[in-house]
Amino acid sequence: GKTTMVLSVPVELDNDHAAVMEVANRTSSGSGAPGEVTVESLASELGWPEERARRALERLVAEGMAWVDSHGGRTSYWFMSFWLEERLRTPPAQPPPLGPPLP
Repeated sequence: GKTTMVLSVPVELDNDHAAVMEVANRTSSGSGAPGEVTVESLASELGWPEERARRALERLVAEGMAWVDSHGGRTSYWFMSFWLEERLRTPPAQPPPLGPPLP
C-alpha cells in the first residue's frame, strides 16, 4: 500500500530530495534493503547523472535525514524511518526449536 510521509524540517527541500526519499521508500517495499539507496541506484532508477544523485543525498545527510554507511568500497545511504517501518512491519524470525536435553 501507499505510505504517507510527513516531513517536518526547518529547511526547504526540492523535488530532487523528494524523489530520493520516494526511491528509498520503495526499497522498503522489496526492491532492495529497507531504506537503503546508493548514488548508483538513484542514478539508474531516476535517470540522473551520478553527481545530481550525490548532491541530493549530501543535502539529506547534512540535514540529518539520511545516514552514510561506507564499507568494502561501497557507500550506502540509509533512511532510518523507512528501515524502521519495515522492521516493525516484518515479524522477527522464530528461533529454531530446541533439541532434546543433553544427558
